[in-house]
Amino acid sequence: MPWCSTTYSERDALEWFAVCDAARSAGGAFDDGVFCQETGDFLGGAGLNEIRPQHRICNLGYWVRQSRQRQGIALRCVKALAAHAFEALLLHRVEIVVAVGNHASEAVAVKAGALRECIARNRLYLHQQPVSAHVFSLVQ
Repeated sequence: MPWCSTTYSERDALEWFAVCDAARSAGGAFDDGVFCQETGDFLGGAGLNEIRPQHRICNLGYWVRQSRQRQGIALRCVKALAAHAFEALLLHRVEIVVAVGNHASEAVAVKAGALRECIARNRLYLHQQPVSAHVFSLVQ
């Protein structure tokens, strides 16, 4: 992830947690840490954000630390979050937006049954520049 660097501090993390808490309180996002049930080890993060109730749509994002990738963690997160979006939030569309070249995240979206709809130009802003991204959807 672009933010993950040796300069990322505890203060940066606390500021991010405050942003997440505010978005959750406002009903605009549900971002969570992902932890191992057996050990409590931190595995990554996943969440629903950009929730737009008037259009019954949201974005679903996920990332897993490198040492725990390729173990089905992201796929389980996608399935659980999509179920929450459809069943609890009563949304009808969940989008997964993946930067072109992020093959691991693409594979997760495909395994989750998401439909690849398009490549959107300049859809994300990463590493100080706009990048194109695949737009996948899950629909109810």
